[in-house]
Amino acid sequence: MFHRVINIVMLAAALLMPCVARAEFADLATRVPSDANSIVLVDMEKIMASDAATKGDWKNKIQNAFAEGMTILPPAANRAILASKLDLEFMTPLWQCELMELNIPADVTAVANKFGGTVERIGDVAAVRTPRDAYILHFAKDLFGVMLPANRQAVVHWLREVRNREKPQLSPYLTEAYDYAADLGTPLIMAIDLDGAVSEAEVKERLQENWKEAGFQGKADPLAVTKVLASIRGATLGITLKDKPFGKVKIDFGESAQPLAKIAKELFLHLLDRRGATIEEFEDWTYEVKGKQVTLEGHFTSSGLRRIMSTFDRPPSMMSATETKPEVKPEIPKEQQIAEASKTYYKQVQQLLLDLKGRKKSAGTYTTGSIAQWCTNYARKINNLPLLNVDPEMIQYGQGVAQTLSQMSQALNGGNIQGGVDARSSQPVYNSYSQTNIYGYGYRGGWFGGGMMPLGGTSSATWVDPLATTAQRENIKANARAQSSKTARELFANIDAASGAIRAKMVQKYQIEF
Repeated sequence: MFHRVINIVMLAAALLMPCVARAEFADLATRVPSDANSIVLVDMEKIMASDAATKGDWKNKIQNAFAEGMTILPPAANRAILASKLDLEFMTPLWQCELMELNIPADVTAVANKFGGTVERIGDVAAVRTPRDAYILHFAKDLFGVMLPANRQAVVHWLREVRNREKPQLSPYLTEAYDYAADLGTPLIMAIDLDGAVSEAEVKERLQENWKEAGFQGKADPLAVTKVLASIRGATLGITLKDKPFGKVKIDFGESAQPLAKIAKELFLHLLDRRGATIEEFEDWTYEVKGKQVTLEGHFTSSGLRRIMSTFDRPPSMMSATETKPEVKPEIPKEQQIAEASKTYYKQVQQLLLDLKGRKKSAGTYTTGSIAQWCTNYARKINNLPLLNVDPEMIQYGQGVAQTLSQMSQALNGGNIQGGVDARSSQPVYNSYSQTNIYGYGYRGGWFGGGMMPLGGTSSATWVDPLATTAQRENIKANARAQSSKTARELFANIDAASGAIRAKMVQKYQIEF
């Protein structure tokens, strides 16, 4: 369905890391599985050399930025490629792999010790399976790979496929984006291959359902729009780092995109909203249709970046798995370490919860689908927060928040699904009409009287009232969404109560403000 395709386009915003020339990525790109349909190219050297990094003192803040979800690349990485095979039907990755070139030495034994795994050999490559459902592979001295989920058979097939490669074997669209990144030199490039993702029949069905609702009536030709949308090839997003992140999305089609000229922005925002993938900054971006492309550009906020990053499972940090000797520092009491780690963990959870409570500028609130999507993403994000030295009760609190967010997502999605099912199975609203036709008069006799009487008959007809039926079904769906939203609000209230309780307990226990 085209809604999921546009949601994938939004996922392209997760390319928030810069690209360099092809030669600098050659060792990494040759190891990308050929069935990947999305790639992210990352160069930390260029990030750290940017004006924004210098002004913001990112070099000393990169560890916190990774922990807080502002970057998907761990601090020890010099450059990387993140690739995935996305299931476009359910908007989930079938697999993800990260290929990283580290700027500090590391060895697999240290990696195994850090993450609680054991070293094994898969072919001629040393590998570690971590408890967090990932394989870490050591390809070369400074080149590591990560595969999620930890499916050993998939890892074996991956290694066999790329073993003797001499150049990348990406899809045609991803190859174009790879070359585009090298030629353009944009600090941030990512691409998603959408070629063949939807059919004209699918697009037509969805547009018919939402054309009037979205306000497109009279602004564009639905048949022409259908043809354009069904020809989508892919999307590429770039971000430059100056005073603040500036992004530009390029959506490529096989047909001229001119039929979208008057509805490009509204169409993009509407479909994102329907798929639960709204980023509020997109409302303020500038949209343009030219040739076979639609482009949109504008700035990102910190909250927007967190939402985008939440769509990816991040590779683990390798900082404590290095061979370099740590800087000698005065011994910090264990209780103080626990207190500070717990405070940082609590603040990170609260920041994520604050993002979830954000409101759109134009519509007032996010749709239930949007909230459900972000609840799922942020539950995963909380589960991936660093836990070293965090108080066990604080960890239990965070796990409880993540579980509750997952329940909220299920409740909201369940309400949408159930409302749709109930609406479709409801009886139509009928209108009835009766009419008596007299075609003449005749004489009638009998015991109880007679005389001239009209001759004719009465007919009646019943048909479906489409407007009333639609209104009834929309009301059914609205009631289901209202009930699921009520459940979600109750669950969020439980989170707020738990947050207050754990904060009071930690303040009392460690005598510092949380």
